[in-house]
Amino acid sequence: MIREAKIHIGLDKTGTTSIQSFCAANEQIIFQNTGWLYYPAGRKYDHHMEIAEQVGVSCDPPISHGLPSPSQITDEHECSKTFLSSEHFSFRANDENLARLANHFRGFEVEIVVYYREPAAWFLSLYSETVKWGNQLTFNQFFDQNSWRLNFTRFHNFWTNAFGENNIQVMNYEDEKSELIPGFLNVITDSNFGSSMATESQPVVRNLAINLFDIHVLQTTNKALQHSDWRDGRDLFGHYNDVKRTRPDLIDQAIVGSYKNVYDASQLELIKSTNDAFRNRLPKHNLPEYVIREDEKPAQSEAIKKQYYQEIARISNVLLESYQQTERFKKL
Repeated sequence: MIREAKIHIGLDKTGTTSIQSFCAANEQIIFQNTGWLYYPAGRKYDHHMEIAEQVGVSCDPPISHGLPSPSQITDEHECSKTFLSSEHFSFRANDENLARLANHFRGFEVEIVVYYREPAAWFLSLYSETVKWGNQLTFNQFFDQNSWRLNFTRFHNFWTNAFGENNIQVMNYEDEKSELIPGFLNVITDSNFGSSMATESQPVVRNLAINLFDIHVLQTTNKALQHSDWRDGRDLFGHYNDVKRTRPDLIDQAIVGSYKNVYDASQLELIKSTNDAFRNRLPKHNLPEYVIREDEKPAQSEAIKKQYYQEIARISNVLLESYQQTERFKKL
């Protein structure tokens, strides 16, 4: 019997939370109709974080408990086809860690599914996600520490070294995002099952990025609070949403829209050069091209910047004062 495993590795901020939530909520329907099992072991928050932790590709430490082998799982469910999903598979990809992942699925024909996204928007979305979890770094500090992640060519080569060029299914997120879940299920099941499934009636969680102004407000407030626990960052993010909902006139929306870029010229050039190299690496795939747009260039006047950051400071102070009155803050 041929055993098959498909591993969806992200990237993060390409609809992974929506995909994972849907697959976990509908795993029985998917399995009964296609024979593809949403792998039940090593799951946390609907995705296979513990598998990633076990082989060392996650940013979190290895798990302390053992996991059943993939063969045990498929034998128990009397099936030969299984699929996994976690953006944590992409965090620390290198030859050594991916060799461990390949060894974990020895005896299986493994296919990797990866979604790539237009890099400037992806990296800003990545930064916004870390701010929601309490990140105190400015964007420039974050860029300096994490710009290596923009080297998709290096990342992709690690995966082809471990699993083979022909076993990497490359998806363009920009083309797929309007029908993300149906398209993902079609790829996983090698059928039109996803297109025939009524996804609009199913509960789907979308972990959406936040706008640039909100990023700056939260980063400023995180820094003032000196959070040491990611849960504090998430709590502040939830509190900020409550404040905006109960005080819709608090923020001057004209100022919010006045400042549209965050990259400097050298950062934009780095993004373009690395993305051009990646598109040349995979010429047969319709990967998103990156062109530096006029509205991305650092062109705002100093007066606009000053007004913008004054509004950030004002909103951050309001947020800080109200958050310090919450029960959770008082327990810190």
